[in-house]
Amino acid sequence: MTNWEQKKASDFCLSVRDGTHDSPKRVNDGKYLITSRHIVGGEIDLANAYLISNSDYDEVNRRSKVDRWDVLFTMIGTVGEVCLVKNEPNFAIKNIGLFKSKNELNGKWLYYFLQSKKTKQLLDSLKRGTTQAYIPLAELRNLNILYPKSINEAQNIISVLSALDDKIENNHRMNETLEEMAQAIFKSWFVDFDPVHAKATGNAPAHMDAETATLFPTSFAEDGLPEGWDNKTLGDVCKITSGKRPPTKMTAPDSENNISVYGGNGIAWYTNEVLFEPPFIITGRVGTLGTVYRVYEKCWVSDNALCCFPSNKDVLELIYFAMKEIDYQSLNTGSTQPLLTQTTLKTQNIIAPTKEVASAFHQNTEILFKKVLANDEENKTLAELRDTLLPKLMSGEIRVKDAEQEVEAAV
Repeated sequence: MTNWEQKKASDFCLSVRDGTHDSPKRVNDGKYLITSRHIVGGEIDLANAYLISNSDYDEVNRRSKVDRWDVLFTMIGTVGEVCLVKNEPNFAIKNIGLFKSKNELNGKWLYYFLQSKKTKQLLDSLKRGTTQAYIPLAELRNLNILYPKSINEAQNIISVLSALDDKIENNHRMNETLEEMAQAIFKSWFVDFDPVHAKATGNAPAHMDAETATLFPTSFAEDGLPEGWDNKTLGDVCKITSGKRPPTKMTAPDSENNISVYGGNGIAWYTNEVLFEPPFIITGRVGTLGTVYRVYEKCWVSDNALCCFPSNKDVLELIYFAMKEIDYQSLNTGSTQPLLTQTTLKTQNIIAPTKEVASAFHQNTEILFKKVLANDEENKTLAELRDTLLPKLMSGEIRVKDAEQEVEAAV
C-alpha cells in the first residue's frame, strides 16, 4: 500500500456540499430540478423531473452548481446511488450530495471508488433516520478516499474499469433498441390497427408473415375496435396490489442481502426476504408516477409502487405496453405529493384482442425481450466484476495487467 494515498473527500475534491433544501415552485417553462429519485442506475432520469423558473435555477446554482465530471450521490430517501456527470449539466439539484471534482481523472476515480462494494458497505453503515434514511453531509466530507500516488496508475485502472462500463452501456443501448422494436409492433397492431386496415384494402401487411395476418379481422365493430375484440380494464386482466415496507434494513448487495427491493423508479436497495414471484409489472404509486417496468426475478417491492400480475403470463408484454400508454399524471389524486391508487389503476381501459392475436404478439415480442434479459444478466456480471476489481487493485491482490486480462475475457 506504499504506492497509495488517502485523503478525506473534502480534501480530495474541490468541495463536498449538497443541493438546495428549499422547494422551488414547479413551472411550465424553465430548467430541470432533480432529487434523489431522479438518479437511477448511475443515470439521471429527466423524464420524471420537473421544471423550475430560471431565477430559482440561478439561485440554487449559487449554492450548489453542478459541473461536468462532478459526482452526485443520493443522500436522502434512496441512499447510495452514484452518478458521474459526463456532459454539461442542464439541471439543478435538491437534497443530493455533490462532490466537486478537480478534473476528469479526479471525478472518474471518485465515481469508481464510491461504486466499490467495500465503500458501499461503509456508506450503508453511516445511514441514519427511522422514517427516512439519510447520510449527513459531514459524513460524506469525512469519507476517506484511497487513491494511487501515480497518475499513470490511476489512469490505467480507470481505463480497465471504463472498458466494462462501455460494454454495459452498449448493452443498455441495445436493450433500448429492442424495446423500441417491440413497442413499434404494439403500436402497429393495437393502436393503429395496421393489419386490419391492410387486409380491408386487400393488401398483405408488410411487417408480418401471412399466417399471423390471417389472425386479424378485416373490419371494425361499431365501438371502433376490430371485430371480435373487446374493451376491458386492467382490473379485469390483472391482479393489482401494492408493495410493502421491506422487513429488514435495506443494504447494498451482499451474501445475505441479495434480494432486490424495487420502488417506483426501479431497484432501490437489497434485502433478504422475497415478497413477490415473477413475472409482473410495476408502476409508481407515490412520488414517482409514470414509470412502468417488467420484473423477472424474485424480489421485494416497496409500498411506493403498485404491482400488476397478469392473469395469463402470455399477455405480460401486451399489458406492459398498454400500461405505458396511460397518462398517469391525469390520474394523480395526491395533494402534497403525486399519488396513484389501486382503484384508479384498476379502472384503466385496455384493448383485449382475441387469444390468437394476443398469443402471436407474445411470440413476436418474447424473442426480443429474451435478448433484453440476456443483456441484463451480462450487465450484472460485468458490474460485479467492475466493483470487485477496484478493491483487489487497491489491496495489491492483482495488478493492472491481470485485471486487463479479466476484462478482455469478459467483454
